[in-house]
Amino acid sequence: MDINPYLRIVEGSSRVYGGFRIQIDIRHYDSVEEITEAWKNDLENVLKKYNFIDLLNTMKTTNFHIHTQSIEEILTDSKVIYVCDSC
Repeated sequence: MDINPYLRIVEGSSRVYGGFRIQIDIRHYDSVEEITEAWKNDLENVLKKYNFIDLLNTMKTTNFHIHTQSIEEILTDSKVIYVCDSC
């Protein structure tokens, strides 16, 4: 079994969007802000695709962020990256 050491799971950690997860290749990101944006963009696309208008409108005014890990920690540790909105 070939495991890609560059793949990470990014998962929402919020009351509304908790559990929404994507997989990213960390070689394409230089900051936690870029990772947060990638997660938000995927979330937005899913909400649009399935016509979740109220969730989409709420998402657009929510302050998503990653505060539990630095980009350095993300590059060296394969644990799940959580995107928070409740701080």
